[in-house]
Amino acid sequence: MSAFIELRGITKRYGDAVAVDGVDLDLVKGEVFSLLGPSGCGKTTLLRILAGFIMPDAGTVRVDGVDLTRVPANQRPINTVFQNYALFPHLSVRQNIAFGRKIAGVPAAQIRREVDRMLDLIQMAGHADKRPHQISGGQKQRVAIARALINEPRLLLLDEPLAALDLKLRQHMLLELERIHRDVGTTFLYVTHDQGEAMGLSDRLAVMNGGRVEQIGAPAEVYEAPATRFVADFIGDTNILDGHAGSRPRPDYLSVELGSLGRVLAWCDRPVAAGKTLHLCLRPEKIRLERPNGGVDDDWNRVGGTITEYNYFGSHTRFVVRAGALDLSVVQPHRRCFLDEKPFAPGDPVMLSWHPDDGYVIPGNHGVPAEAVLQ
Repeated sequence: MSAFIELRGITKRYGDAVAVDGVDLDLVKGEVFSLLGPSGCGKTTLLRILAGFIMPDAGTVRVDGVDLTRVPANQRPINTVFQNYALFPHLSVRQNIAFGRKIAGVPAAQIRREVDRMLDLIQMAGHADKRPHQISGGQKQRVAIARALINEPRLLLLDEPLAALDLKLRQHMLLELERIHRDVGTTFLYVTHDQGEAMGLSDRLAVMNGGRVEQIGAPAEVYEAPATRFVADFIGDTNILDGHAGSRPRPDYLSVELGSLGRVLAWCDRPVAAGKTLHLCLRPEKIRLERPNGGVDDDWNRVGGTITEYNYFGSHTRFVVRAGALDLSVVQPHRRCFLDEKPFAPGDPVMLSWHPDDGYVIPGNHGVPAEAVLQ
């Protein structure tokens, strides 16, 4: 599928600081693409370059094959939804949505029809005459989205749009954004530091760090097969275990020496030199926690340990288990409640086990993709 948005070699410096460092990025028409990363990673700078608010020091921006690198923001087929909504407090919801079309000189009758369509889209027809101070934060965000979409942009940029909302409202607005995108089909570029938002909304995402893109892929791909230690550590919770490559007892599987934990088996279909430094990424929810005499599948990795602490979260409990010289995080979902069964407690000996497919090998060199290191 051909790229709709093309960024090539985008670089932006502020004095000696490099905010964006030679980024290449392609967006497919109609997808939701997220830029995800910690504060200062360059994601907002990249969004502002796409919007035309700032110019790159190097590189090109193309939309549907047209070079827009030096085109001013008001001449780009791109609109932005900001974190603080940026609604006009003295205008009604209807007037806020209509503002861009009025400035563009669109006939009044056409504006009314388009605004009515937007009000239906964001499900706020009953609030059309209210001012921003009379509606909730989630409703303000919907108005800001409608105000951008009414201009029929080729690309909609969303800059941390849910950061000011509480948890339940953010979850609701993610569903609203998904519905709106499904209805209009506009390409969305979503910028956030919240991995839950990016994972839940995106068709694809890019994880940024230090002005560079460390990995691009579908949410499940990035979560299950992180390309670098940074990605593994940033996306979700994980145990990252230092080790060395051993032999290949099975095709596409690698034995990994983990020091005090001994030798375990992990899926790895890339060539890896014996003795190579690497890390084993093991998600807490992939680990099975059982009593020492519990039944464990013969082909699973098994490690004994002792519970040192736990936290109850309602839907799950998080345990810390001392295994060898390491503390491993283990998450156990609550499927049933057996009131007569003794719960795990600190000091209890336990057996940890996981399938070899659930341990993912990543390179020992921080920030370098596995394909470049494990040869």
